[in-house]
Amino acid sequence: MSEQERIARALDRELKGLPDLAAPEILSERVMSRVRQMEVVSWWRQSWFEWPAGWRIAFVTAALVCVGGLVWVEPAGLVERIGEAATLGMMLTDWLAGIVVRVPLPVWLLVGTAALVSWGTVVGASVVCWQLVRIRK
Repeated sequence: MSEQERIARALDRELKGLPDLAAPEILSERVMSRVRQMEVVSWWRQSWFEWPAGWRIAFVTAALVCVGGLVWVEPAGLVERIGEAATLGMMLTDWLAGIVVRVPLPVWLLVGTAALVSWGTVVGASVVCWQLVRIRK
């Protein structure tokens, strides 16, 4: 047995003989406080499937009433307003189509490439920031 192995075994034996250290009192209090907070989560902050049955039924009923009200109750002139909006939408579409036709293809390719690079940069920066936040926790 080499000198280094003998020292390593002696050190290992001494370290295993030391008593376990207790966590500081303030740390264990904070940890237990956080555990209790996590256990007591308000029902409305939980998943919808974990809500009390009465509240789920009330929510579904209210949603159906709102949708039914939008479908069955027609405010005065709503149909005419929708027709006017459709006409305005067609005019806007024709105007935009005229612009698209006038702009040369290389410009659209440049704009598209710039948009994709910008989008990729934003997504990449978001991922990096998220990872940094996760690591620091």
